[in-house]
Amino acid sequence: MQCAYQVQASAAENFADVIWDSGKIEKSASQGIMYAGPELQSLERIYWRVKVWSDVAVESPFSQPVFFETGLYHASDWKARWIEPEREADIHAYKPAPYIRKEFNIKKGLVSARACFTDFI
Repeated sequence: MQCAYQVQASAAENFADVIWDSGKIEKSASQGIMYAGPELQSLERIYWRVKVWSDVAVESPFSQPVFFETGLYHASDWKARWIEPEREADIHAYKPAPYIRKEFNIKKGLVSARACFTDFI
């Protein structure tokens, strides 16, 4: 049974730049662990990994890194053009949301892209 854990967060997938390390926490918690590192910024990618200790003092290796990305925290962070319904949508008629789409061209050499959504009305 788990008796301790350690969580690390990094700006780099190889963890060369660890921005937060919980250290060894002597608790059996395995969910609801709150991030306690530096304040995160809009559209920031953060890698994280975890290791655990058993009640017989067996220490696991760190897990494979995974990541999350933060959203847009401030209205001024939105730089793109809005994609909206072509006509005024009755928000009560579309549950959970109206279908919205937009065609666009991709320029040669594009490596990655992201779409940000809001339910702001």
